[in-house]
Amino acid sequence: RRPPSVGQSPSFAGKRGGRAMSARERPWRAYDTPSAPDYWRACVDGEPAKYIALWTCTALFLAAATAVSLRHRAALLAAPLSLRRQHYLRIGAMPRVFALSGALAVLAPRAWILWHLLQKQCEAISLAAFAVLLLSLTAGVAEREASEPRNGARAGRAGAGGRAAAAGDGAMVPGIGAGIVAVLGRHGPQKYLASPPLCCVLAPCMRARLLAAADLLRASWAVQQLVVATPVLAIVALWTQMVGADLDAPWLPVALSGAYKASALLALWGLFVLYRATKGALHGWRTTDKFVALKAFLVIAIVQEPIVEAAVRASARARERRWEAAESCLGPEDLAHLWCQFLLVAEALPMAALMARAFPASEVRDVPATALERNGELVELEVLRQLHEDERAAPGLGVAGAAAMV
Repeated sequence: RRPPSVGQSPSFAGKRGGRAMSARERPWRAYDTPSAPDYWRACVDGEPAKYIALWTCTALFLAAATAVSLRHRAALLAAPLSLRRQHYLRIGAMPRVFALSGALAVLAPRAWILWHLLQKQCEAISLAAFAVLLLSLTAGVAEREASEPRNGARAGRAGAGGRAAAAGDGAMVPGIGAGIVAVLGRHGPQKYLASPPLCCVLAPCMRARLLAAADLLRASWAVQQLVVATPVLAIVALWTQMVGADLDAPWLPVALSGAYKASALLALWGLFVLYRATKGALHGWRTTDKFVALKAFLVIAIVQEPIVEAAVRASARARERRWEAAESCLGPEDLAHLWCQFLLVAEALPMAALMARAFPASEVRDVPATALERNGELVELEVLRQLHEDERAAPGLGVAGAAAMV
């Protein structure tokens, strides 16, 4: 007999409990994927050596990545409490989340979309935390310089940002937003907004200028909108899967995918703008290492997904041409998701090591927290305050719309 067609499993295609399933009982795609007990049983019966080795390697990678990440977390928790430490903890949790969610997706492929959503949400939160961290560190540079007597003249020229308290008294700098803009403006006019991946091709059409408070707020909003867009688009996508064939809108999944990609590109553009703007002022904080640690593995995950899908589908077509049985446990689509999640679990180990190196506890323990960090002030509010001061000083700049947007 001809084996099951590509995309179906011999044990589970169109069946539930040993009987054929009607169309009414199969309203959405998840029913084509076996439940966890059926998946384990079929894998052990069909290809035990392959899948037992897969699950064992998954557990080992999970344990190693979790151990490295938890050690980094313990070192951060031993440092004094500050907003900087909280940002480091939030970013440092990403390897643990990716490892655990990927391992659960390998063990229970039917729920992979939920764990994939968790990974995307963790990615969005980490990117937003890194954007706020860049502004917070820049605010610390401005605050320390304003508190030093030898920089008093320079701080005075910065307007309200120059009125600083004596060093070590813990008082807030009233106009820290002006100090941030002044620190970022030392390198002269630049084409900061012509950053990849959206606006780099427009660099010849843009003119170099100083970065204003409105630009910082736009870039920060561009990163943080991904935190809201990710769960909203995911909920709509889950709804479309539950409705299934009853939804007479085949364009909707494509539109949702395009909307998420546009949101991710916008967030990446905002992060590039902030990174380029603060790189010179924060050279001592190794922002390049932090940026690479945060984005390298996310880029690898994006690149490897279509490669794995193409390899799995090519293998399935080769099996069908040879009249061999398909994979005993999963169809090509689910099998591609399985291997992508396994690779994420394996990559979580070097990700955890790189995170511990790029966000070391020594930067929290050995570098005193600024008054901004100790008092828990939101750096975006300080920049927004400077935005309003710019609007009052020079009406008609068009920054009121940016303030409303933020």
